[in-house]
Amino acid sequence: MIQRKQTLMLILALVLTATLFFQELGLFVTAENLFELNFYSLTDITDANNPTIVYLLAPLAVLIVLVNIFNLLAIFLFKKRPLQMRVCGLNVGILIGLVGIIVYLNYAIADDLATEWHLSSTLIIPLVAAFLNFFAYRAISDDEALIQSLNRLR
Repeated sequence: MIQRKQTLMLILALVLTATLFFQELGLFVTAENLFELNFYSLTDITDANNPTIVYLLAPLAVLIVLVNIFNLLAIFLFKKRPLQMRVCGLNVGILIGLVGIIVYLNYAIADDLATEWHLSSTLIIPLVAAFLNFFAYRAISDDEALIQSLNRLR
C-alpha cells in the first residue's frame, strides 16, 4: 500500500540509505596523500587515474546492504504488520550501530594515518533514516492498534 504514510517513510529511508553506496563517508588528507572512505574500502585517491585500495571494509559494506534489504523488506510486509514493526525496530538499531561504526572507523583511520578527521555531512543520512524507520514503526503500531480495536467491536 504505497499511499500509507509509513510506506512513504520507508521508501524515503530506502532512498537515503541507498545513497550511501555512492557517497564518501570520510576524507583524510596527509602531506603526501589523499584518502577516501567509501562503503567498502579506504582508497588512496592521490592519483585520480589510478586509485589504490588500502583497506577493504567488508563489515561496513555488509551493514549498509543489510539496512537496505531490511528497508525493502519492511515496505513489502504491509500485510503482516507485527513482523513489519519488528523489521523496522531492528533496522533502527542497525542504523544507529552503523553511525557508531562509521564514527569509530573515521577516528581509527585518522589515528592510523596521523590526520585529523572532520565530521562529514554524510553521517546524518543514517540518522535521518533511523528517525524515518522509528516514525514508520509508530505509524504501523497505530494501524495495528486500530485493527485490534475494530476486531473487539465485532
